[in-house]
Amino acid sequence: MAPAQNKIQAQKEENPYLKAFLSWFGKELGKSPNSVKAYHWELSRFFNYLAQNGITIPECKRLHIRDFLTGFNQDSSSHTRARTLFCIKTFFRFLYREGYIQSNPAETIDPPKQTQKVPKFLLANQFRKLVKELCHEAEKENDVQKKILKIVYESEPGPNSFFVLLRTLGLSIEEISSLSFSKINIRSKTISLHENKKILLDQKSSACVARFTNNQELQKAFFEGNGRKKAFKNHISWLESNDTTQEETIHGLESFRTNQAKRDLAIISLLLGTGIRRSELVGLDRKNFNEESKTIMVTRKGGDQQIVEVGDEVCVTLSRYLEARRDNLDPMFLSAKGRRLSNEGLWLITKKTLGKLGLEGSTHTLRHTFVTELVRQGVPVAIVQSVVGHKSAQTTMRYTHIISSDRRDAISKIKLGIK
Repeated sequence: MAPAQNKIQAQKEENPYLKAFLSWFGKELGKSPNSVKAYHWELSRFFNYLAQNGITIPECKRLHIRDFLTGFNQDSSSHTRARTLFCIKTFFRFLYREGYIQSNPAETIDPPKQTQKVPKFLLANQFRKLVKELCHEAEKENDVQKKILKIVYESEPGPNSFFVLLRTLGLSIEEISSLSFSKINIRSKTISLHENKKILLDQKSSACVARFTNNQELQKAFFEGNGRKKAFKNHISWLESNDTTQEETIHGLESFRTNQAKRDLAIISLLLGTGIRRSELVGLDRKNFNEESKTIMVTRKGGDQQIVEVGDEVCVTLSRYLEARRDNLDPMFLSAKGRRLSNEGLWLITKKTLGKLGLEGSTHTLRHTFVTELVRQGVPVAIVQSVVGHKSAQTTMRYTHIISSDRRDAISKIKLGIK
């Protein structure tokens, strides 16, 4: 590693000022981990600039901060530069107040003038077309799953039918290959997997599993012999011999593990129907959804929790997705690998879904769409602000570019066209 890189790395890792600031920012101010991470990232860029120019934090002057904002960040928007400056000003204000430095070099720097942009949003015909397409995909997924389940339930127990049954329960190929007979408990109707993951069996699947496991000859051949290995090679052709197409077989089996179409429909309808943020959605657990009261508990920016009303149509998509899930895992939404969906994963799902219809945007576009639609419907700004969790009414007022009743009435005004 070059000397300059060593200096930069050392400043990032051993910076006592940053350590003290982040501790105060996270613990004393009670800011969320995401906020701490964002400030760490912003300040690390600034510290890299100082290190590259041989400037220590006590030596930092107003001129250095201005040079950083106009030079290092010259391609950034005024909003981005303003956010970066706010982080730096907060940092130096802390250092000055705590006596780490004798003067505050950032105190008199004015933020760049910011232009107010009209938020990007989808028109009603666009988001309804989007939802219609997702509903169609979910229906196709459901039809294929029903077809495969019918074949499995009506077949005589054997290695191929059992292998496919395990796939319909959401087990991956890897999980089936390492599964031992002792992990199957017909009495409790569960199959125990790794990392405390369990598969929950309903009455039909439990009876089907029992039909196989009660046959000691089949059981021994599958778990102790080479029956599992043969089934791995033959289960797709076995399904095709029972009148399924190759596309239905391959994609159908995988859909039991991910329930991708139902998941994506639930995600997009939740974003469009409640306007929650990306971080709020990926942070949801199954227990946060109350189907009876039609609400979800979201953790807002800063860690505040809020009960958010959910419309009937969104409740339907959430319920269908969760009912299709066979696992006992906590997260509301899972990735293809069976882990909590990440911010990046949600971003990709949204971009891909919008792209199929030639639309551009992100999760925030769907949040803007929700707020815009409420404003268009004549919902009072104060109600809109409460529903979407805006700290300031000024933020909500950005949406009055569209030309009023409690929170439930506000939510019920959003019609996605879900049957």
